[in-house]
Formats: sequence, C-alpha cells, structure tokens
Amino acid sequence: NADSTGRQGRTWGGGRDGGMAPDGEARAAELAIVTAIAAAYFGTVTGAEQVALLEGQAATQGDLLEVLELRYRGGTATALDVLQQRQMVASTHAQLPTARARQRSLQLQLTTLLGGHTPGTATALPDPGPPPHLGRPAELLERRPDLVAARNRAESAPMRHPPAWLALAPSPRAH
Repeated sequence: NADSTGRQGRTWGGGRDGGMAPDGEARAAELAIVTAIAAAYFGTVTGAEQVALLEGQAATQGDLLEVLELRYRGGTATALDVLQQRQMVASTHAQLPTARARQRSLQLQLTTLLGGHTPGTATALPDPGPPPHLGRPAELLERRPDLVAARNRAESAPMRHPPAWLALAPSPRAH
C-alpha cells in the first residue's frame, strides 16, 4: 500500500513532535512551583518584619501615651491629645493579630510547598551571584517553557490531524 499523500508519515511525525509539549509543560509547572516558593518565602520574611515593626510602633505609641498623660495632668496637653493617642495605640494593637495570622499562613504555605520541611526564616538571603544573561525580550518569550510547549503543540497539530482534503483524496491502491 503506497502512501502517496503522506498521511501515515504526517500522523507519525505529529505524534513524535507532540511529545515535546509535555516536556515544556513540566518545565512550566516547575517554574510555577519555584515562583510560589519564592513568593511564600519573601512573604514570610516581609511578614516577620511587619510584625516586628507593628510591635515596635505599639511600644513607642504606648510610651508616647504615658508622656501625654503626664502632660495632661500637668496641664500642658489636652484631653483630645490623650484620646487621640489612645486611639492610635488601640489601632496598632488591632493590626497585630492580622499581621501575625498572615505571616503564619505564609509560613504554612512555604512549609507545604517544601514538602513539610520547615526552614528557619533568614534575616538575609544568600548572595545570588552574578545575574544570568537574559538576552533580548523576544528571546525571553521564545524560551518560556509554557510558550515552548504551546508552540510545539501548535506545530505538531497539523501532523497529528491531517487536513480533511487529504482524507478525501484518492489513494492509488487497487480495489
């Protein structure tokens, strides 16, 4: 049986080239996981700094409240000043549980992404070394794993599914 239209070759080539798409998809998934880990890590570090900042603000505002209350007793501050400072102290204390919960949530997310291993939260990141050569923006898009997988699927689709006119074309075999 002669294959003058190339149907069998196209079908074989489409299946072979389509195998490159899952590789690109695997790299895209890997990139997504690494990105999620980095986001959770930086969120955890930032959250810890935010909690420390709020705790420091609460302490400072508490000290200022004491000073204002002493000044109020001495007649050099108004009741409004004291009440406003009390409101500032209460507002800062009210933000602490939310900040702690957000930090804990990101720590749990990071732990889950790392497979249950709880890393210590570092105060500084290691030196990443020299930046990689990125090339032109168009080259960056050409190397993106998800786009490479999509391009491979699009290029192999005509080979996996030959055009309908080839299926209708007469074949040279005898009946």
